[in-house]
Amino acid sequence: MERRTRSHEPSSTNDGEPFTTAQANETVFWPMTPGAHRNQARLALAPVASRAVRIVIE
Repeated sequence: MERRTRSHEPSSTNDGEPFTTAQANETVFWPMTPGAHRNQARLALAPVASRAVRIVIE
């Protein structure tokens, strides 16, 4: 069964690309890769988002 995205579900982007959508109580794991990255949280179908966070992995 396909899961439908709701407007209040958090989603995230990694380096400007969509990464995942999850329920508010779900933990999301991002596979770390070396380099500089930019992550941002947002609501899936709404025009709101957090400030981008820069992460550097050596």
